[in-house]
Amino acid sequence: MQPLVSFGPEIAADLPNTLRREWLVTNGLGGYASATIGGVNTRRYHGLLVAALAPPVERTVLVGGSIDWANYDSHRYPLSTHEYGDGTIDPHGYRQLQSFALDGSLPVWTFAIGDALVERRIWMVRDANTTYVTYRLMRGSQPLDLEISPLVTYRGFHSLSRGGGWQPGIMERGGGIEIQAFDGAVPFRILAGDARYSAINEWYWNFRHRE
Repeated sequence: MQPLVSFGPEIAADLPNTLRREWLVTNGLGGYASATIGGVNTRRYHGLLVAALAPPVERTVLVGGSIDWANYDSHRYPLSTHEYGDGTIDPHGYRQLQSFALDGSLPVWTFAIGDALVERRIWMVRDANTTYVTYRLMRGSQPLDLEISPLVTYRGFHSLSRGGGWQPGIMERGGGIEIQAFDGAVPFRILAGDARYSAINEWYWNFRHRE
C-alpha cells in the first residue's frame, strides 16, 4: 500500500492541500461515507454515515463527522479538522497527518503524534447502513487513549439543518448509545468496544461547506 499523498511538516500546515481530494466508501444500498482527506466537510453531501433509509433513496446524513483527540504521553493531539463559517479551523488534526493512501478502495490515514504513528481506516458493510472507523497504534512507546465525539444529525443530504430547536433522544445501550433524533425518526446506534460514554452533549454551530 503506497501513500497517494504524503505530507511533510511544511505541507501539512497548508490546509487547502488536504482539501483537493475526497474519499468515498459505499454500501451497495445507496448509502455512503465521504469527506476530504483533510477531514473537513466541504460539501453538504459529506458525512461519516449517510444512510439510504428507503434504499436506494432517502439518503439521510445521520453522522456528519466526529471530533477526535488522542491522549498520548501526557499530551493531547487533534486527529480531526473542521471549518466554521467565520473561517475558524478547529481542531487542527491535519497538522498531524503524515500520509493518506487507499488499501484497495478503503481510505487509510497515518498520523504522527510525538514518537507514535496512528492509523485510521474507514469502511462500510455491504448491504447495511453501517460505517466502521478503526484506529490502530502502529508504533509508540506509551499507551494511547482516544476521545471521539460523533457529530450526529438527521437531515436529507440535499439540505442543511439548524440545531437548538430540538434535542435528539439518547439512550445508553450495550457497547454504546442509541439515538432517535425526534419522534418517528429512524433510530440508529453508535457502538465502540472497550469505550465509556460521557453524556456531555452540545450543539456545534455554523460549519462551513466551501463547495
